[in-house]
Amino acid sequence: MADATGWRLFGANGSPYSVKVRSYLRYKRIPHAWLVRNSAERMAEHQKYAKLPLVPTLVSPDGEALQDSTPMMEELEKRFPERSIHPPGLSKFVSELLEEFGDEWGNKWMMHLRWYSSSSALSSEVFARRAAAEFCSGSPDADAMTAMAKSF
Repeated sequence: MADATGWRLFGANGSPYSVKVRSYLRYKRIPHAWLVRNSAERMAEHQKYAKLPLVPTLVSPDGEALQDSTPMMEELEKRFPERSIHPPGLSKFVSELLEEFGDEWGNKWMMHLRWYSSSSALSSEVFARRAAAEFCSGSPDADAMTAMAKSF
């Protein structure tokens, strides 16, 4: 088994792909730190590893950065084969097919229900406030918050 100490996951609670990778890490029992880009320092740290300014970004103990949830999980399956997320045999194909469908099409439903549905007005306001609170939680300094906001 590969060394599991020192994994760092840059993510956001509002990002379905970040939450997917965090759930995967928890399922596999891979110790990791959940990092939100909520301060100028954390943004700079993320930019050091990310090819694109997107989350999730997973950083290995040796500093290798991975982006895109499915390739991250595929790489981790190779490094940590215990407690596989896929059943054996033909069922593995079905498992991968469902994962791909959820990744490419499930997010469309999620965004619609989160922001555009006639019944989502209250929940979208609540989500927007939660996202703002998460991103503003890292720095009480107004100048740092302004700099961070400009980086988005």
